[in-house]
Order: sequence, then C-alpha cells, then structure tokens
Amino acid sequence: MKEWYYFTFIRVIWKVKSNPENWMCVALIDFTFYDKPQDICRFENEIYWKKNLNKKNKVSYQDEIIAVLKLFGGEAHLTSIQEEIQNRKRLKEIQTDADWQARVRFTLQQLSSDSKSFAHEEDLFYCKSFNSGVWGLREMAKEQNEVYSKEQFLSEIAIDPVKYDAIVALLKEKKSLIIKSTSGIGNSLMAECLAFSMMKEKDQKRISIVQLDKYFLNREVVFEYGSKNKGDFFLAEGLFMNFCKKAIEDSENDYYFIIEEINRENLNKILLDLIFFFKRDKHENYQITRNFNDKIFCIPDNVLVMVMMDTGGKSITFIETILQRNFNIIKIEPAYDRDGFVNYNKKSGDQKNNKRNNQNNSYKQRFVQQA
Repeated sequence: MKEWYYFTFIRVIWKVKSNPENWMCVALIDFTFYDKPQDICRFENEIYWKKNLNKKNKVSYQDEIIAVLKLFGGEAHLTSIQEEIQNRKRLKEIQTDADWQARVRFTLQQLSSDSKSFAHEEDLFYCKSFNSGVWGLREMAKEQNEVYSKEQFLSEIAIDPVKYDAIVALLKEKKSLIIKSTSGIGNSLMAECLAFSMMKEKDQKRISIVQLDKYFLNREVVFEYGSKNKGDFFLAEGLFMNFCKKAIEDSENDYYFIIEEINRENLNKILLDLIFFFKRDKHENYQITRNFNDKIFCIPDNVLVMVMMDTGGKSITFIETILQRNFNIIKIEPAYDRDGFVNYNKKSGDQKNNKRNNQNNSYKQRFVQQA
C-alpha cells in the first residue's frame, strides 16, 4: 500500500497513458510500477495546485483572532490581541495593509452581538466593556457569577451598616485586618459574605479560607509541618504563595485570604505570618519583598487579608494585648435588631435541624437492619 498525493482526484478506476508531454502522468506511472518516489514539492509548486493550496492555507483575520484569544485563555485587551497577531507573523495582510490593526478591531465588532457593527452572522466574540477594551471568545466565556451587594450582606449578617462601612474602608486602606466578633454573628459566613459584597459578586475563585484547627490537626500527615515547626506556616506550605500567584495574574480584581480563627494555641505558629501580612504599609506600594526558599516573594497589592478572632474564646485578653500593639484590629457586635440576625439564626437553626434529622434517620436505619 503506497500513498500518492495530487492529480488522482477522480474516485473511479481510470486509465493513465504514458505521455511525455504530461509530466504528471509519467510521474504517476513511475511511482506505481517502478517504485519511484513522488516529487511532492514539484506538485505543490505547479500553478494549479499552488493557487489552490494558498487559498486553503490562507489565514484569515477571524481565524487568527480566535487562535490568539485561545492563547490568552479566552479573553484579552484589544492591544494585546493586536500585538500577539503581529508577533506570530501568520497574517500576511500585516505586511501590505497599513490599517490591519483597524481590521482586527472591525472583525471583532462584526462578529460580536455586543457591538453596533454586528453583521448578524456568527456571534463569536464578546466585549467585556467598551471602556475597558477587553474582548473574549464566547465559547470560552466564564460562567456568570451571582451578583452580591452590600444590601444582601446586611440582610444576612447581623452587623450595623456603619460598622460595615468602617470595616470595608479599613480593609481597603490597610490591606490586612483582624476582625473580632462575639458568638452569634457567624465568623465564617461573615468573612466570606464580606468578601463577596466587596467583589459585588460571588466569585469563589478569588477567596481562600484557611481553617487553622484543621490544618494544624493534620499537619504531620498532610503537610509534614511537624518536622519544620519554624513559623512561616503559610509561606512554607505554599498556601499563601499560590494564592498570590493567582492574584498577580488577575491584577484588575481583588483577592481575599481569610484565616479562621486565631486563638492562644495557634497564635505562636502563625505570628511570623501575621507580621508579614500586616507590615505591608511600611513598604512602598504596599508591597514587601522577601527571600524565601531562594525566591523573591512579594504580596500583591490586590490581596486583602482578613483574620477572624472570636472574643468569646479562652485567654482572649492575653491575645488581644499582643495583637493590638502590632496589628489593625476592629471589633464588631451583633446588631440584634437587624434582619441579618434573624436570617442568620434561622439559617443556623435549619442547619441544626437538618443535621438532627439526618442523625435520626441514620439511627432508624440501623435499628431496622439490626431487627
């Protein structure tokens, strides 16, 4: 079985005569009966085939824009798209068309229902906003996150609106904040919802919540932290560093690192980390560089750190005395007269009832099996 390309495009049995005036016929006979290799380059440079191959292999503006957007993960600024197209050098029109950059923009607009210039053909692209100049590929569009507002936060969490504004303002200014609260507010839920309200959407990818008790309980098994025990816990295990890498790649959005919750038992293990997080304001651009494992590491300006502390914990006065000397701390009390307090308790009660019902069903099932 031998493979031959070009010339024999008719899907029937046909007779080929040796014709010295037709070099293709001679080449096919020599290939078939005399095992001479086909000169593919000669065929490709022949006028007919060369013309058709150029049409087939010609890269269009549409194809190149799609290819570039895929390289960028589905979304990029118009300037970045144009620069990458120029660097790739696959679009031949760049060499002859002085307005090729405008053609790129016009192609995006023609094939996007977000634009007034939409040609009502394929709806391939979307425009994030015409002020931002960011374009994306619809087939790779990210799922829309649920919208979340300050009003929704206050309807779910029992804190005073004035205190909410104070927390948001301080967190934006200082970048790192310890939040003290009493039982009844729900620290875990509050921190997560606070981040959502500042994002104005529920984007789980921009939040990292660290539960200290679980991490330190399993540290020897999961992280082998017991053999190190030198502080710098988040840095050593890459928890914070990996989160910062995500933030650096998405510098237009804020990211929220939430630590639950500090107490006397775990404070000594994370104290160096807290100092690292909270001393950014003493460095230019709210960033700090630090040698760690022979690498320079800096905290991006768009990473905000929230540390939760329950004032009902044991020996909390001792902890407060230490923390207040060095860190930004704000205390909140539950607003019992607000809807958030009622809604939180209702949600908490529903969860407890569901847990109790599941336990009862489990006991019933065991009893039936034993019977």
